[in-house]
Amino acid sequence: MLKARHIAIENALVYALSQGMAAKVAAIKAQKEGAKSAKLATWKAKRIIGPIISYGWDFFEAIFYGGTMTEGFLRALGHHLACMLVVSLEGKEIALHETPAYEKFEASEDIAIYEAPPSVLHI
Repeated sequence: MLKARHIAIENALVYALSQGMAAKVAAIKAQKEGAKSAKLATWKAKRIIGPIISYGWDFFEAIFYGGTMTEGFLRALGHHLACMLVVSLEGKEIALHETPAYEKFEASEDIAIYEAPPSVLHI
């Protein structure tokens, strides 16, 4: 992150000075660009490191609670695949069709009956 900041500051400073900007103003602008770059680098690092820590946590949690190495591996792998699915779907619109939990049926004018649709019934 520090390296990304320094590179961004250097590039922004060179660009600002080549555009004929005053050195003091160019330095301030370069510092702002460096801060943006460091923030982006931190965000990218957390996005990579976070799931890795989570996979390891799932693995050791399965072992700690009496699971086998295979169970720990499968839990971590499942978590990894779920994270990759979320990342691949990020930014894409997914059309979800809402189904009502209960449908309203009119039995008569003064009585309304609510019944669960067949997909909700657990018989």
